[in-house]
Amino acid sequence: MEIDPSNVKDFIPYLIGLATTLLALKKDWIGSKLGVKNSQEDLETKSLGNIHKEMSIYKELLDDIRIRHSEVVDDMRAEIKTLQQEIIELRAFNKEQKDFIAKQSKSLAYYTQKFGKIIE
Repeated sequence: MEIDPSNVKDFIPYLIGLATTLLALKKDWIGSKLGVKNSQEDLETKSLGNIHKEMSIYKELLDDIRIRHSEVVDDMRAEIKTLQQEIIELRAFNKEQKDFIAKQSKSLAYYTQKFGKIIE
């Protein structure tokens, strides 16, 4: 009996499907033969490793936030000092202006009393 090569090509998809099914059914057996361990201890170790990695990531994020926060706070403190200095300067200028206006009011009152009402 001779095998026609063109007929073998028709059976390849079926053979692949059969091989995949067998591998899926025997995956635990194949894994044990290849040394793949899926014990509870290995799963717990992997879980703890993942938790440790996540905690490291969160720690780095918190450190970045702390560093940026301290930079922002330092910038705000410098800005507050600048604003406080400006407030001091503006209060001094305001006092000078009030004193000047008070002097001018006294002068105006004196001239009004001496020469009468000033024509507008």
